[in-house]
Amino acid sequence: MFVGFLASTSPKIRDRFLPQESQSECDKLLAWYEARLRPSCLRLTSSITKFKQISTTANTQVSDINKEIEGLIKYYLTVLEQRLEASKSPFLAGKNLTTLDILIYCELSGILVLTEK
Repeated sequence: MFVGFLASTSPKIRDRFLPQESQSECDKLLAWYEARLRPSCLRLTSSITKFKQISTTANTQVSDINKEIEGLIKYYLTVLEQRLEASKSPFLAGKNLTTLDILIYCELSGILVLTEK
Protein backbone atom coordinates (compact mmCIF):
# COMPACT_ATOMS: atom_id res chain seq x y z
CA MET A 1 0.00 0.00 0.00
CA PHE A 2 2.47 2.53 -1.27
CA VAL A 3 -0.17 5.26 -1.56
CA GLY A 4 -1.11 4.81 2.10
CA PHE A 5 2.55 4.89 3.08
CA LEU A 6 3.07 8.16 1.24
CA ALA A 7 -0.02 9.67 2.84
CA SER A 8 1.16 8.64 6.30
CA THR A 9 4.72 9.93 5.92
CA SER A 10 4.30 13.10 3.88
CA PRO A 11 2.15 15.90 5.32
CA LYS A 12 1.71 17.50 1.88
CA ILE A 13 0.41 14.27 0.35
CA ARG A 14 -1.74 13.51 3.40
CA ASP A 15 -3.34 16.95 3.31
CA ARG A 16 -3.96 16.71 -0.43
CA PHE A 17 -5.11 13.10 -0.80
CA LEU A 18 -6.41 12.26 2.68
CA PRO A 19 -8.09 15.38 4.00
CA GLN A 20 -9.29 15.36 7.60
CA GLU A 21 -12.97 15.73 6.59
CA SER A 22 -12.73 12.53 4.50
CA GLN A 23 -10.70 10.47 6.97
CA SER A 24 -13.55 8.51 8.58
CA GLU A 25 -15.19 7.76 5.22
CA CYS A 26 -11.85 6.67 3.76
CA ASP A 27 -11.22 4.39 6.75
CA LYS A 28 -14.63 2.74 6.34
CA LEU A 29 -14.17 2.22 2.59
CA LEU A 30 -10.60 1.05 3.07
CA ALA A 31 -11.85 -1.66 5.44
CA TRP A 32 -14.35 -2.73 2.73
CA TYR A 33 -11.57 -2.73 0.15
CA GLU A 34 -9.27 -4.86 2.31
CA ALA A 35 -12.01 -7.31 3.34
CA ARG A 36 -13.85 -7.69 0.03
CA LEU A 37 -12.31 -6.20 -3.08
CA ARG A 38 -8.61 -6.92 -2.52
CA PRO A 39 -9.00 -10.67 -1.77
CA SER A 40 -11.22 -11.12 -4.83
CA CYS A 41 -8.76 -9.28 -7.05
CA LEU A 42 -5.82 -11.28 -5.70
CA ARG A 43 -7.59 -14.56 -6.36
CA LEU A 44 -8.54 -13.45 -9.85
CA THR A 45 -5.06 -12.13 -10.63
CA SER A 46 -3.60 -15.48 -9.59
CA SER A 47 -6.05 -17.36 -11.82
CA ILE A 48 -5.36 -15.14 -14.82
CA THR A 49 -1.58 -15.29 -14.51
CA LYS A 50 -1.60 -19.08 -14.05
CA PHE A 51 -3.80 -19.42 -17.12
CA LYS A 52 -1.52 -17.18 -19.18
CA GLN A 53 1.53 -19.21 -18.14
CA ILE A 54 -0.02 -22.50 -19.26
CA SER A 55 -1.22 -22.15 -22.82
CA THR A 56 -2.67 -25.69 -22.94
CA THR A 57 -5.33 -25.00 -20.32
CA ALA A 58 -8.70 -26.60 -20.93
CA ASN A 59 -11.61 -24.49 -22.15
CA THR A 60 -13.44 -25.06 -18.87
CA GLN A 61 -10.75 -23.11 -17.03
CA VAL A 62 -11.07 -20.25 -19.50
CA SER A 63 -14.81 -20.26 -18.97
CA ASP A 64 -14.39 -20.29 -15.18
CA ILE A 65 -11.96 -17.37 -15.29
CA ASN A 66 -14.26 -15.40 -17.59
CA LYS A 67 -17.22 -16.02 -15.27
CA GLU A 68 -15.18 -14.88 -12.28
CA ILE A 69 -14.05 -11.74 -14.10
CA GLU A 70 -17.62 -10.92 -15.12
CA GLY A 71 -18.85 -11.52 -11.57
CA LEU A 72 -16.15 -9.36 -10.04
CA ILE A 73 -16.65 -6.53 -12.47
CA LYS A 74 -20.44 -6.66 -12.29
CA TYR A 75 -20.65 -6.83 -8.50
CA TYR A 76 -17.89 -4.44 -7.45
CA LEU A 77 -18.46 -1.86 -10.13
CA THR A 78 -22.16 -1.84 -9.26
CA VAL A 79 -21.31 -1.29 -5.59
CA LEU A 80 -18.89 1.51 -6.46
CA GLU A 81 -21.32 3.16 -8.91
CA GLN A 82 -24.09 3.10 -6.30
CA ARG A 83 -21.70 4.68 -3.85
CA LEU A 84 -20.82 7.45 -6.29
CA GLU A 85 -24.47 8.09 -7.13
CA ALA A 86 -25.43 8.25 -3.46
CA SER A 87 -22.66 10.71 -2.64
CA LYS A 88 -23.34 12.83 -5.74
CA SER A 89 -19.59 13.19 -6.10
CA PRO A 90 -17.12 11.95 -8.70
CA PHE A 91 -15.01 10.53 -5.85
CA LEU A 92 -15.67 7.75 -3.35
CA ALA A 93 -14.97 9.51 -0.07
CA GLY A 94 -15.86 13.13 -0.56
CA LYS A 95 -15.54 15.98 -2.97
CA ASN A 96 -11.84 15.51 -3.67
CA LEU A 97 -9.61 12.75 -4.97
CA THR A 98 -8.30 10.62 -2.09
CA THR A 99 -5.79 7.82 -1.69
CA LEU A 100 -8.76 5.44 -1.62
CA ASP A 101 -9.84 6.46 -5.14
CA ILE A 102 -6.30 5.92 -6.41
CA LEU A 103 -6.01 2.56 -4.67
CA ILE A 104 -9.29 1.17 -6.01
CA TYR A 105 -8.59 2.50 -9.49
CA CYS A 106 -5.20 0.76 -9.54
CA GLU A 107 -6.71 -2.49 -8.29
CA LEU A 108 -9.48 -2.66 -10.88
CA SER A 109 -7.41 -1.36 -13.78
CA GLY A 110 -4.80 -4.04 -13.01
CA ILE A 111 -7.45 -6.74 -13.51
CA LEU A 112 -8.60 -5.14 -16.76
CA VAL A 113 -5.04 -4.95 -18.07
CA LEU A 114 -4.46 -8.61 -17.28
CA THR A 115 -7.58 -9.60 -19.20
CA GLU A 116 -6.53 -7.81 -22.39
CA LYS A 117 -5.53 -10.11 -25.19
